[in-house]
Amino acid sequence: MPAKKREKNKQARSLLSFVLIFIMTISSVVIIYVAVFGNDKSVFGYRLFTVLTSSMGETIKKDALIITKKVAQEELYEGEIITFISSDPSIKGEVNTHRIFRIVNDVIYTKGDGNNYVDKATVKYEDIIGRVAWHSIVVGKTVKFLQKPQRLLLFVILPLGIFTFVDFHDVLEKIKLFKKSQNRKPKRAARLKKVDSVFVIKMRKL
Repeated sequence: MPAKKREKNKQARSLLSFVLIFIMTISSVVIIYVAVFGNDKSVFGYRLFTVLTSSMGETIKKDALIITKKVAQEELYEGEIITFISSDPSIKGEVNTHRIFRIVNDVIYTKGDGNNYVDKATVKYEDIIGRVAWHSIVVGKTVKFLQKPQRLLLFVILPLGIFTFVDFHDVLEKIKLFKKSQNRKPKRAARLKKVDSVFVIKMRKL
């Protein structure tokens, strides 16, 4: 295999490893966050939720993880996706995520992108948890998969420990090489000094 092709394969593997580690790390942080704070507490106005239905269609799929950000009432506009406490009798008091369809005199009408109808129950500002700032089906699925402690240990903690050990070993090797290079420099300087002094003595004799 040519060196150039080997280098490309190496770069591709490194990129894939980075992406996998990034996803696993983010998922682990989410799991720890939920375990510590739960879904009912916000951190700097941000909260985490998992989408439980397909009412948002392809926009935000079922099992996707969403991050919401609390915003002022005047910052809400038609077309934005919000998470709110529903007043719909069928799911009253539950968390729902839909798009703002229309705002009329501070009354908010919502609609799921996957639904053919506007929600019958309207939304008040005080029932809004926040605007959807970010969402990911990949992270959501990963979090769902890693919620079992055995999977978290096998696919996150153990690999991260191995990568940390390997990186630490590489750092130690680089430190050793650096120290060796530093130790060589004084000897070389000493030899040059000796040569210079011999040269000076010869010049004096002349």
